[in-house]
Amino acid sequence: MMISVRVRVRVREMMKYSRLVSAGASSVARWLCTAAVETEAEVTRRRGREGRLYRRLSELGLTGGTAGQALNQYIREGKIVKKYELLRCIKELRKYGSYKHALQIMEWMEMRNINFAFRDYATRLDLTSKAQGIAEAENYFSGLSQYAKNQCTYGALLNCYCKEKMTDKALALFKKMDEMNIASTSVAFNNLMSLYMRLGQPEKVPPLIEEMRHRNIPLDTFSYNILMHSYSCLNDIEAVERVFEEITEENEKECDWTTFSNLAAVYVKYGLNEKAESALKKLEEEMGPRSRYAYHCLISLYAGTSNLDEVHRVWNSLKSGFPKTTNVSYRVMLHALDRLNDINGLKRCFEEWESSYSSYDITVSKCCYKCLPKK
Repeated sequence: MMISVRVRVRVREMMKYSRLVSAGASSVARWLCTAAVETEAEVTRRRGREGRLYRRLSELGLTGGTAGQALNQYIREGKIVKKYELLRCIKELRKYGSYKHALQIMEWMEMRNINFAFRDYATRLDLTSKAQGIAEAENYFSGLSQYAKNQCTYGALLNCYCKEKMTDKALALFKKMDEMNIASTSVAFNNLMSLYMRLGQPEKVPPLIEEMRHRNIPLDTFSYNILMHSYSCLNDIEAVERVFEEITEENEKECDWTTFSNLAAVYVKYGLNEKAESALKKLEEEMGPRSRYAYHCLISLYAGTSNLDEVHRVWNSLKSGFPKTTNVSYRVMLHALDRLNDINGLKRCFEEWESSYSSYDITVSKCCYKCLPKK
């Protein structure tokens, strides 16, 4: 049962005086229970509102219209829209690649003068880059107030340059951030390392890690993972294992399921299937029950070890763990079955998708060229 901060403060105040007014203890208890029940009801109502609002916004790709029009209609219907609900909708839309509609929500928020936090400006810049291009993102950044030009927004622009492989602009911006003393985080260095990996220059990653150590900037999970990946690209498996040992022995809090996924991928690359499957067992222990992406990694990596039984076991676990199996999950499974040349399994999986999908995805059909009827 969830109790809000307001309730907890009130409880502490009541307890402070309960020793002096013992006769009031029973009324305090009644008040506490009532408040807790009310808070739980509020949570239920809030989640219901968020779900209805997100469904309406996520359907814009099918129904047409803009997020602004949908929000205005929602309000005309007498419903209330709060900032935290909008931010959650933006987060979900970003996760599924609906950048245009997520950006439209932020534009609507600006038109209504809803205050932005530092991270909101950074999110807005990132969405602008994805939906409208890097030039528009630069224009947005240029138009920000000095207050809004901070570590978050500079970092977001750096991330945009790195993703677009705009090396000169990325390095110039990083230098400026360094001069402003806002590049002293793992995030800024991680962006540069990602850039070099995209450019096919893994040899430039270890020196950046050494620079981080020299500056006493803590390495996070992403830093370790990209370092392991760089050594894998340099065909130095012993260095990969040394990095893994460092994480587990000296910085265990930065070791999560992605670390084991990264390690397993390296072992798959070198055909070390026994070691790979050992890492995959640890991945499954660490990943938690609600990560579709972790399941996708397990399926793909077990396919890499040619272990069809484990591919099917993980697939069944994924389906039982979520109320709906997405098109993305079907694509991952179909690719795995195709890789293992399991034609019968491929056909069954495709037929299952055909009978249950909520939105048609031609890329799923393309995964099944072996079992589709030939015209």
